[in-house]
Amino acid sequence: MSRRQNANDENLSWILKYPNEFSHEDFESQHMHILKQEQFGQLKESDEILNGQLYTFWNGTLEYSKFILMPNLLIKVTIQNGLLQIPQSQFNQNGATYYLSLSECTITQKMIQHRSQQAFGMLLTNSIGTTYLFFSNFVTFRTWYKQMKQFCKLTGFLDKYKLGDKVLPGFYTCTKKKKKTQYTVQIYKSDDFEQCQELEDAVYNEIQILRSIKHQSLLELKRVYQNNKYLFIVYEYYKGDTLFNLLNSNLQLHEVQIASIIYQILQVVKFLNQHQFYHGSINPQNVLINSQHQMLQITLINLSFKEYKVNDKLDWILNRAVESFLAPEIFEGIAPNISTDIYALGCVLYFMTYYDSKKYEFQIKNEDKDFYNVMDNFEIQNTRIDESEQQLKIGFQQNQSKSKVSSSQLDLLRKMLQTDASKRLTIKEATKHHWFVNVKSKIKSLKVERKRKKPLPSLRTIIELREMSEMDVRMTIIQQQQSGLNALHSMNSKLQSTPSNTKRTLIYTQQPSKLSQFVAKNEFDDDYEIPDEELYLEVPVINRKREPKKRPSNIILL
Repeated sequence: MSRRQNANDENLSWILKYPNEFSHEDFESQHMHILKQEQFGQLKESDEILNGQLYTFWNGTLEYSKFILMPNLLIKVTIQNGLLQIPQSQFNQNGATYYLSLSECTITQKMIQHRSQQAFGMLLTNSIGTTYLFFSNFVTFRTWYKQMKQFCKLTGFLDKYKLGDKVLPGFYTCTKKKKKTQYTVQIYKSDDFEQCQELEDAVYNEIQILRSIKHQSLLELKRVYQNNKYLFIVYEYYKGDTLFNLLNSNLQLHEVQIASIIYQILQVVKFLNQHQFYHGSINPQNVLINSQHQMLQITLINLSFKEYKVNDKLDWILNRAVESFLAPEIFEGIAPNISTDIYALGCVLYFMTYYDSKKYEFQIKNEDKDFYNVMDNFEIQNTRIDESEQQLKIGFQQNQSKSKVSSSQLDLLRKMLQTDASKRLTIKEATKHHWFVNVKSKIKSLKVERKRKKPLPSLRTIIELREMSEMDVRMTIIQQQQSGLNALHSMNSKLQSTPSNTKRTLIYTQQPSKLSQFVAKNEFDDDYEIPDEELYLEVPVINRKREPKKRPSNIILL
């Protein structure tokens, strides 16, 4: 529910006597965007946070105007209609309404004082210029500032945090100096954004998405900071490793663990699609395995969501994503969507099923280059799936199958890798696939066996499992070999630019789907049956974490 603020603020016209306190260019102009008529409908999907009368510079004058704060949006309504009402009724579509996308703005505080008079200000700076907001009441100022800074970029990261070790490509630990609280920070070079606008768009879209929704398998975003050289995205503290690095260290996954990973990713994809998003870059480098919990818990990172229009270039997808994980229809001009996410997840399942790290040992130099070297040589070979099915058939006939791959796993694999998007599994069909039902039965049988026989060793994390057969899983755990992480001595030595492939150009030629085209309207009925929560868990089964509550408001991507 929104709150009305600052309705009877005292006149602040006296601050005009101090022109040196402001940028002349910012004073003489305005830096907000006009809200287009077709964007009004999106506002109905979001909740109002604050509203009130605020002072701002507007084309050379000091205006006392109505402002509304919504998730990621600051809206200025220039036509006054008396008392404040609910947002959608107060926007006059025939008049001018302006907005700022707060995720693109850096927010700073400014105070102006003359004798007994005080003005408390906020500066919202984006690539166009700076918008000033002023308050005479400190309590009102703090209320607005506290709400707005959760959507804006802040300054002074290195003053507030101590940077630690590199834990993942582009990710580092950091500690808040005052409270000694640990966080994880992702760092981008500003130069990389200047060289690739699509990268900047994707990063800011991810920031907006993570501020809009919350899920146990998505990192919780805390704050965003920026200086002249870097963008710092602060997340909750996370300890784990990428699925690729684990597989590359000779980790052998049991079928139950593979099913749990795939099922959890499916749940995230479904969740994103329910909010009209897709991931866009599902691959083993963007799947993290959490090492802080006994249960097997995954996290998806590096969302590459973008809203495409007809004739938009798809260069970002072609030149940044892993080519072998791209669905065939993308090369025909179809933009990414939930169906292409399903295909990419099929590639992840194929990778976990058949990847042999020993084949690439000679290429292991550093984790970033190693990943791209392996991906450059990775391809889906249907003949390998055929061979696995043939081995299962022969083993079944001889009643002595030793295959680690089940027929239901291969069936899901084929259906997710269907090159014809119209025949590919939907998200609902994938989550209800009989492989997950079969694996659930295996988990239950393992639980019964544990009661009759010697209990399983403690499975602190999936990282502790090394080269196990289906029988060995009950008896053997090889201790994880921890590799020391060297302290980083300077910022420049820490940050590596993302490797890029040879640039190609492709135009989005077909009218895409709104995501609903790929998923029926009733695709996610709450009452349909899915495999139970055991598929989230590592054997032995541990009670699942309580599902985090969804944030009340959706952020608007304008």
